[in-house]
Amino acid sequence: MILAFAHPCLVVDDVELAREFYEKMFGFHVISNEGWSDNPVVDGAIGSENSRSRGYMLAGHNCYLEMFEFEAPQQTAPHPASLGQPRTWNSPYFLLCRRLPD
Repeated sequence: MILAFAHPCLVVDDVELAREFYEKMFGFHVISNEGWSDNPVVDGAIGSENSRSRGYMLAGHNCYLEMFEFEAPQQTAPHPASLGQPRTWNSPYFLLCRRLPD
């Protein structure tokens, strides 16, 4: 049973650009550095091998926002802009983190 949504998580092309955007436009601020490397548990959860990322947890007025940039594996899918999709500020992928009972 899902009790609540904890925070959204964005996977972005450029985590520094995304952080700057949310700080300047919405007043978010960094509360922790995030990321992983060589973590079999995370690799199993996301269906990858040897993944590596860096990111931030941001706090806003009444919410949190997590964002990551994958450093490995190398992305193989075409960028949405190459498929004729309009380029947004950073073309994020979206993930909702949810709170579950113990």
